Amino acid sequence: MNLLMKPLVRLMGRMKYKQKLYLMALAVIVPFSLLAVYWIQDIEDDSRRLRIGRESLLVHDALVQLYGDIQSHRDFTGRVSADPAAVQEKRKELQAGIDTKLAALGHVLRQTNAPDSVTEDWRVVSAYWNESTRAETAVSPAEAVSVHSKALSAIYAMMIRTAERSGLGHSAEPATERLAEAALTKLPVVISQADDLRTAAALEPSLGAEGLSSQVKQPAEETVSKLLQLREGTLRQIPEPQTQQRLNQALESAVSAFAVLSAKRPALAFEAGLTRLDKEQLDSLSREAVKKVYDVYAEYSRLLDDTLKQRAARLKSGKIVVVLFVIAGQLASILLFAAIYKSVIGSVAELKRVSRRIASGDLSARVRLHARDELREVETAFNRVIDSFDQTMSERKLEEEQMRHKAYYDALTGLPNRFLLQDRLRTAISHASRQGGMLAVLFIDLDGFKHINDTLGHRTGDMLLHAIAGRLRSRLRESDTVSRVGGDEFIILLPDLSERQVAAYVARKLVDEMSKAFVFEGQELFVSASVGISLYPGDGTDSDTLLQKADSAMYRVKSSGKNNVQLIDNEDKGGVQQKLNLENELRIALDKGQFHVVYQPIVGAESGTLAGIEALLRWNHPRRGLLYPADFMEVAQQSGLIVRMDEYTLAAACRQMKGWKDGLGWNVPVSVNLCLHPEWRGRLADKVSELLAASGLHADQLVVEFTENRVFQNLDETLHILKSLRLLGVRILLDDFGTGFSSFTHLKKLPIDGLKIDRTFVKDIPHGLKDSAITASTVTLAKQLHMRVVAEGVETEEQLQYLKQIGCGEIQGYIVSKPETAGVIASRFR
Repeated sequence: MNLLMKPLVRLMGRMKYKQKLYLMALAVIVPFSLLAVYWIQDIEDDSRRLRIGRESLLVHDALVQLYGDIQSHRDFTGRVSADPAAVQEKRKELQAGIDTKLAALGHVLRQTNAPDSVTEDWRVVSAYWNESTRAETAVSPAEAVSVHSKALSAIYAMMIRTAERSGLGHSAEPATERLAEAALTKLPVVISQADDLRTAAALEPSLGAEGLSSQVKQPAEETVSKLLQLREGTLRQIPEPQTQQRLNQALESAVSAFAVLSAKRPALAFEAGLTRLDKEQLDSLSREAVKKVYDVYAEYSRLLDDTLKQRAARLKSGKIVVVLFVIAGQLASILLFAAIYKSVIGSVAELKRVSRRIASGDLSARVRLHARDELREVETAFNRVIDSFDQTMSERKLEEEQMRHKAYYDALTGLPNRFLLQDRLRTAISHASRQGGMLAVLFIDLDGFKHINDTLGHRTGDMLLHAIAGRLRSRLRESDTVSRVGGDEFIILLPDLSERQVAAYVARKLVDEMSKAFVFEGQELFVSASVGISLYPGDGTDSDTLLQKADSAMYRVKSSGKNNVQLIDNEDKGGVQQKLNLENELRIALDKGQFHVVYQPIVGAESGTLAGIEALLRWNHPRRGLLYPADFMEVAQQSGLIVRMDEYTLAAACRQMKGWKDGLGWNVPVSVNLCLHPEWRGRLADKVSELLAASGLHADQLVVEFTENRVFQNLDETLHILKSLRLLGVRILLDDFGTGFSSFTHLKKLPIDGLKIDRTFVKDIPHGLKDSAITASTVTLAKQLHMRVVAEGVETEEQLQYLKQIGCGEIQGYIVSKPETAGVIASRFR
């Protein structure tokens, strides 16, 4: 079995579903069709046999009638001499009828396509009949009767052949077979015997008490016997009572008629009131008996024909039923296989359709089958796989989106970060280049945010940044980009500008917005913003240049007082490259040690004794020679290199002061001017402590100077730095006092040890009344606050005397000494 199944399974595996279903349909429909054809053919065969049987019965009926008529004609032929006129008339009547019936029989044989043997028999009968009619005048009556007998024998032989051709004697139905046997086989014998009896009776002179001769009685007895046998054999096969009664009456009548002629019942004639039968009465009685036999045949023939008709009707109905059943079955099979085909192919097509959609990337597609068979399980499993895959892809896509968002957006504020800003900036530049348009880059740095973040905590700082981001976004167009690029730094891209004043106007509006209070948990917080602006194409044609120039402009705002807006002006544009070159040279100088420290003494105004020493940074430029801080300080502050320079100066000053203390016993402090750069936030005190520890210098021997402008730019943050330095024990001086925006209220809050009067006030004393008044007021203020006061830039004796006069405690300037190396200072004040 497996050997047979394997190749079939392989064949099925190579075929498409359509081919498989077609093959299955053929495997069912073809055998069913063949069986139906066989079934219908069987019915057709039965119908054909019934048709032949009915045709044969029709021919047989005609032959029986013809037989009777020729028999009668023969009888009258033998009686020509008895009554010439009456017999002659009767003979002519019979002859006309026989001619008509012979012609009708020939027509029937031709219509029914009778076999040649039957047709030949008809020709023989016709020939004998024609011969008999011609012989009536040409030969004697005896010879004419002989010719009639030949015709009768031919008819009888034809009846036998017709009965055989009918096939009804071998019917599958017992009733039909018994009726056919009676009508086509037995009754013709009875008829022949009855006709012979009639002929014999015609020769009897009369019927008396002694009865008829044995030539009449014996055939009569045999006829009665056969009729009784027919009744016994056939009546039980007839289910209908009326038909059975009618046939029984015909048989009973025939039996009674022949019983009169039977020797066993001679008294019947006398019971009828007849004492003697003459020849005419006897002939009439025998003819009546023969007629009764023909009546029996007619009943049997009619009954057989009805039976055949009924059977033919049943076959016809059966054929119709079979045809309808076959058609219905074929249609049902076709519809069934069409439904199966549509169901399976539809399901397969649905699976293919969904598979293709999924392959194209549409993960929303799902299989929707209407079947409830095994394919439903495939649908469920398939959809589960898609759901799982879709979920996996969705999660992966979400992760990718999150990663992309993290890569291009600030996690805290949700604003674009530097990478996305640069991408949008490049796109905006490309668009502006094609359209001949203008755009602006606004670099925003928050003033005062560091102090809030350090004092109130990072949570408050984060909330403030988030609020600032929201405020910035709400004040700009949808096409503008707000990005956060650092802790408290924001960059705004303004594309499609009509003129450069628009950028300045927007920047000032933002500065105003930033100065408004931010309220968190009932507490008002204030910050300000320093905004630098660069414009395309005037300030640069690439993103890096525009960002760098906006950053540079922002630092100019920071260095000039903060909370303002600054555009790159024409003068600044020309020096941008120079500043970039200077920045690179500064980096190289720090790496190669091109800086050194010089020292300028601070002395008592009255005593002239050494009160302190200020460490000053100098740059030994390889091409430009010795450079002072004024030559590079701005670039150093903007680039952040000032922090490294401050570290270098602090370290050198601490080491040198420790050396002087150890070598010369000096116990005076060393001063270092530091820049309050954003990079010092939170770590300046730690760095100072580290350097003091490294050098071994005591904290009270270090003085840190901060310029007034730097201190008051971000007072809260500065206070935090100053307090942390005071905790170390470091002394603090406010440098360039009088040039900034300090007030008595702010000055009172500062944890400082003294003031340094700026040289711009000292140079015109004592002749400059305003400068003299400012200087005197500063000295008075310092004394009242118990602070140390140092006058810078003292160069003449008049200046020195005036300072003594107003009570200035310490001086610094060329009148004492210009900045010198450590060796010169040591030798001069040893």
